[in-house]
Amino acid sequence: MDLEPPYELTLPAPRHWDRLAKQIHAQGRWDVVSHDLLASFCQLLHLSQECLDAILADGVVVAGSRSDRD
Repeated sequence: MDLEPPYELTLPAPRHWDRLAKQIHAQGRWDVVSHDLLASFCQLLHLSQECLDAILADGVVVAGSRSDRD
């Protein structure tokens, strides 16, 4: 069974693809799942994890904030 993504994923999204594709295949749902949507999800998951890491490391700027406590 070919569990390759439909297009090239940026690192480390292929790690998410491999994990999820194997799980979906083991559940017998590989033929009914949209591989394009799964690949997009893997990309988005990677980007959201990077964003969360940056937020946890640096914090965020809140528009309209009046002090350092906000």
